[in-house]
Amino acid sequence: MKVALIIISVIAGIIALIFLSLGTSYVLAPFRGAVEQQQIMESGGSRIYNYNRFFRLCSNIQTYEDQLDAQMQELQNTSNSDREGMIHRNISGLTAQRADAINTYNAEARAVGTGGRFRDDSLPVSVERNMYNGNNKTRCN
Repeated sequence: MKVALIIISVIAGIIALIFLSLGTSYVLAPFRGAVEQQQIMESGGSRIYNYNRFFRLCSNIQTYEDQLDAQMQELQNTSNSDREGMIHRNISGLTAQRADAINTYNAEARAVGTGGRFRDDSLPVSVERNMYNGNNKTRCN
């Protein structure tokens, strides 16, 4: 009878330890996840990727502006009304793509808890979403 009581006590103790272990893992999971996220963000590869990402995002905006400049120049040099219509449609599409690129850059730059904190100081904190006229080029120094 005493042996059975000891065996039951040992089994109950093991079960209690298992539940305590699982409970502790469950309670500590959010903290452990936050630490792992920080370790990943602070890793060398992640830092370099995010640092370079902002230069790529900014240069995307500049590429659309260069394409808009080319279309505006072509518009000035054409007298064909069909061609003018096509150029105006191109300008509309490029303007929308530029706005999307600006939105992406600004959203990433505001994400200071993640990759946004690795934006180089020479890059703009945010890019103005104004109508592009050829004189307000985005600078990505």
